[in-house]
Amino acid sequence: MEFFVTLTGITGTEYRFTVHEIGTEFLNVAGVYAFCAKAPARGLMDELFPRYVPLYVGESMDLGHRLHTNLNNHHRLTDAKARGATHVAVMHTATVDQRMRVERDLIAAYNPPCNRETVNPRSLFGPY
Repeated sequence: MEFFVTLTGITGTEYRFTVHEIGTEFLNVAGVYAFCAKAPARGLMDELFPRYVPLYVGESMDLGHRLHTNLNNHHRLTDAKARGATHVAVMHTATVDQRMRVERDLIAAYNPPCNRETVNPRSLFGPY
C-alpha cells in the first residue's frame, strides 16, 4: 500500500508526496524530499492514516543517488534519525526552479529542525 502526505508551504500551496521507509530505492529522477517522523496518533484515523512531521527538507537532481546509493553520506541523516525520522516523503519535479521553489516554500512553512544551522559566534566575530 502506498501512502501519501500533503505538505503545505508558507505560500499555501499544497504538495503531494509519497511516503517510504528511509533506505527505499528510488528512480534516478529529480525531486524534493523530506525526512519525517510519524506524529503521535490521536485516534483511529491517525492509526490508519499516519501524520508525518518534516524534520529535514531537501532537493536533489537524483533522488536515487541521494536517498539510496549515497544515503549514508547525507549530512543530516544522523541528526534526522536521532530526532525520530523513520520515513522519507518524496515528490518528483520537472525543473530545478520548481525544486528550489518547493524546497524554500516548505522550509519556510515548517522550519524543520535539521534544516537549521547552528552558528558559532566565533565564526561571526573572530576569537573573543
